[in-house]
Amino acid sequence: MLAVTFQRPGEVRVEERPEPELLAADDVIVRVEATAVCGSDLHIYHGRHPVEPGFVIGHEFVGEVVAAGDDVDRVGVGDRVVGCFLVACGHCFFCERRLFHCSPATS
Repeated sequence: MLAVTFQRPGEVRVEERPEPELLAADDVIVRVEATAVCGSDLHIYHGRHPVEPGFVIGHEFVGEVVAAGDDVDRVGVGDRVVGCFLVACGHCFFCERRLFHCSPATS
């Protein structure tokens, strides 16, 4: 699979990486279909947040679940998912009303 990797401030590369594997019962593997650059990625790109060369950047995406561990019960293979910088539990008062940006996890 292809991944965007940090090399040094001002330089990223698209590199081949191994396909992911489920390592724990609560792991999920998502086939990323679209992604975006986030401000936190720019901090890495500009060298304001130190990471090692080869670090994979990009954490805001949409895609499809292609594998799920035995303990995963909130999503399943074939589900479309979004990954973003926001942390939402999916079950609290706010999440049940689809007000994910208001969830206590972000307060």
